[in-house]
Amino acid sequence: MSTQERRQHPRVAVNRSATVRTTNGQTRRVQLVDLSIAGLGLLLPQAVTIGDSLDISFHLSHGNQSQFITAQGIIRRSHIRGNEIVVGIEIKHIEPDAQKLIAAFVRHKLELGGHLHSGQATDPASTA
Repeated sequence: MSTQERRQHPRVAVNRSATVRTTNGQTRRVQLVDLSIAGLGLLLPQAVTIGDSLDISFHLSHGNQSQFITAQGIIRRSHIRGNEIVVGIEIKHIEPDAQKLIAAFVRHKLELGGHLHSGQATDPASTA
């Protein structure tokens, strides 16, 4: 079964900065590349361990709502893309209002036709 078939929630491509903090306290700026209500994708400069926990934070705006989102997640998968590592994170804890904002953002992007297709990001909306 492919990753796309296992996914329970639609995800959309984004291109924005995020901050991650590892369990050992290391903090670094990374790139957020996709988002759903249950998970997100990050570009990292170095390898990580599947199963490790991360604290993730990023800013998200949709309509008249804007919020600095913080979430706790677990690394579920990773693969190499060029000189970077693409990491799939399962969100384990997020505030309900942040999850609602993500849901509205994803729904809007999907209505505009933004989605992930065969592992390649498409993002026709310039408001990612």
